Order: sequence, then structure tokens, then C-alpha cells
Amino acid sequence: MNVNPNEFNRIIIIQKFEIYKDELFNEIQEWTDYYKCYAGIKSNSDFSKIEESRPDYNTTIEFKIRYCCKCTDIIANPSNFRICYNNKLYVVKSAIDINELHKIVKIMAVIDNG
Repeated sequence: MNVNPNEFNRIIIIQKFEIYKDELFNEIQEWTDYYKCYAGIKSNSDFSKIEESRPDYNTTIEFKIRYCCKCTDIIANPSNFRICYNNKLYVVKSAIDINELHKIVKIMAVIDNG
């Protein structure tokens, strides 16, 4: 698989949902920046305008990033991550190491409506 370096031209921030206890043993839940990288992005612009007008419609975005050691956690637990891109938040639905070659990870995400 050839990697086109021009494909990775957008900066994204991957955030991780973390739960920890403070010094008073209060449970703290927050999103923290986990990984900042360049990504290739493709949206599902093939949907019709009728589909987009539905209240439950979610725009699915495909993010492709270069494989690194941090990707293993994203692949193993995609529901613990979200992506910040272009002032919008996207909930990660799945992450796959393409052909298990450890070169590119494809992340499927939907816009966070909540």
C-alpha cells in the first residue's frame, strides 16, 4: 500500500475520555487531548438532501491518519475517543489498522450532536 503524503493535509486533535479521582476522592470525568496529527478526511457527501433533513441524520466522516503507537489504544477502545476538527466534535465509532500493515488507520466518526 502506497501512502500519499499529500493526503494527510488537515490537522486534527484526538481526545480521550478519562475518569480519575482528585485529592478528595471525587470522581472527575473529562476529555483530554490525547494526540494531535495530520489526517486525510473524506465525508459521506453522497447522501441526498432528504436524508440530511432528518432529525436523526448524522454526518459520517472518514479520517485517515498515519499509524503510531497511540493508535493501538484508539483501535482497541474507539468509544473512549472523539476528534476535534474544524471547530466541530466527532464521536469515534470505529478505528481500523488498514490491512494490519501498521501504516494507516481509518477512523469512522459522526458529528457529536450532544
